[in-house]
Amino acid sequence: MNLWRTLVIISQKNFELKMIKFLIVFAVCQLSLASIIKRSTESFTLKNATQFESPWLALINIKVRNLRCGGSLVKDKFIITAAHCFDGININSPTLKKDIMVVLGEWKTDSDPDCVAADDSCERVAEIPPKKIVIHEQYPRDTRRNKHKHDIAIIQLAWAPRKSELIENIDLTDGECDDNYEDEELFVTGFGHTPTSGKEYAKIKKSIKMSIQTEKYCGENLKDSFVRGFHMCGLGTEGETTCPGDSGSGVTSYKNDIHKLEGLVAYGVATCKAGNKPSGFVKVACFNDWIDKNIEKLSKKKRT
Repeated sequence: MNLWRTLVIISQKNFELKMIKFLIVFAVCQLSLASIIKRSTESFTLKNATQFESPWLALINIKVRNLRCGGSLVKDKFIITAAHCFDGININSPTLKKDIMVVLGEWKTDSDPDCVAADDSCERVAEIPPKKIVIHEQYPRDTRRNKHKHDIAIIQLAWAPRKSELIENIDLTDGECDDNYEDEELFVTGFGHTPTSGKEYAKIKKSIKMSIQTEKYCGENLKDSFVRGFHMCGLGTEGETTCPGDSGSGVTSYKNDIHKLEGLVAYGVATCKAGNKPSGFVKVACFNDWIDKNIEKLSKKKRT
């Protein structure tokens, strides 16, 4: 009898231990699942950029369509941005200077000047209309397939902004079109939507560190939008993603204390509420010659 009772007690203890182990494993799995679900919806946040971060960033207000894009200041008075920002807009319209405004030196869109402390001496933003917009001649406005292959445009500003700590050029990449950016970390700043703002644009400049993915991954996830050789794609290192309103913003590298414009934001998730979704970028190296040729042509034209 004593032996039987001992066996029963041992069996009960073994069962209790197994149940404890099961409950621990179950709890860990639930926490992991909750973490995944939370991360894949709108739990991620975008980091506020510092006031002096990315001084080449241009905020392009397309007032005629109540839209916003980003861009990068190069060669003193030219902005590199995405061609699709001007879909449905007559870029030769006599009202172009009223329809579109480029803002440089912006940090907080609801204040001007942007000072981090009361005693700071801060510059006001520079608001400059476009003089001319050049869209890549092979950018296809009549089809969705490969729409973003040549998704690049140049804005010639009506005048050059005064340089400061808040406004500065960025150099074009010195890379080649067939360079492989896989596993590199590049950076994007912009004023697009945020996961928590719905369809409202960010009121403060945001920053994301992007990890560049393989072409195979990009093609599988971005489907026909991704054009091998001309594009790259990236994931935020903390689950972030670019959002509507970030189109045209620069994708930049930082090596040996030098920033370079490596790409520009072309496409990504439509709602900005799903983390771990890749963003598609046009590779600037594929268009360096086109950029140089058109900037030279615009610079030679007589002032009007």
